[in-house]
Amino acid sequence: MSAEAAALLKQATDGLASPSQSAFTETRRLLQILRSTGQTAPRIVLEVGENFLNLPPTLDFSSDSLWDMYEQVFVAGLQCGELNVAKGCLARLRKQFSNSLRVSRLYGLLFEARGEYDKATALYRNNIQNCPTDQFSYRRQVVVARAKGGIRAAIEALNQYLGVFMNDVEAWGELADMYVDAQLYENACFCFEEVIISSTQNYHNFTRYAELLYTLKDYAAALKNFSFSVELSRENNLRSYFGICLCLSSMKQKNGLSTLEKEAFTLAKDRLLSIYQGEGTDMEPYVRDALRLLESES
Repeated sequence: MSAEAAALLKQATDGLASPSQSAFTETRRLLQILRSTGQTAPRIVLEVGENFLNLPPTLDFSSDSLWDMYEQVFVAGLQCGELNVAKGCLARLRKQFSNSLRVSRLYGLLFEARGEYDKATALYRNNIQNCPTDQFSYRRQVVVARAKGGIRAAIEALNQYLGVFMNDVEAWGELADMYVDAQLYENACFCFEEVIISSTQNYHNFTRYAELLYTLKDYAAALKNFSFSVELSRENNLRSYFGICLCLSSMKQKNGLSTLEKEAFTLAKDRLLSIYQGEGTDMEPYVRDALRLLESES
């Protein structure tokens, strides 16, 4: 927490005993700082926020930031399990914004916190029906499906989301992970292809894609993508160097290796050993034995 936020917290906490316009202003500033810096600090928000939001309207609450405070305290209530506090904030928000999509989303979060997943799903579906581009409700449907333990339902929900928001790279990566969990590796490969197209300089994506291809026994394609990963990051790229050795070992067992492929195995092996020796760990002998075994198989 910044020094300014800490000072405001002290002032706001001192004001809990005798609420005043000045103390309310300090509380509002503190919560604004937490919002703008992305800090949740739910216990602090509850401590300094709930007290003032429950006051009768005798202070100057005219600022629009008041409603941001209600929403902030609502979220803090969910995070801390204080559902009655969250419900009280939400009632005031609904009274002020009776037909608000944003408030409707908050009700969905409250249903989720209560474990009322069917109600949450129905609400999010209604939101999408009224606003087909409601990205938040699409995403929460995925979260609800996963919370219920339904990986297939979550996959279906995330596919529906990507049908509308197809440029969301993070969602493609999440869908790939779900397909891996469901052992649908070919589908996961398709998702990683979408991720790579949108993020061509991220070596982790090439590594993960190559690992899936190796699982599918497409060793030549896996080797190619492990190599791409190494080209993007030669330092400490252990998974890709191991992947290169694994691919070449498997390829030799099928068709043998060319001179260039044998050189590639040696380079990847030497690089791996160099990395482990440089780290000074006790893993180097085990890595050497594993590579020796792969080399004998290849």
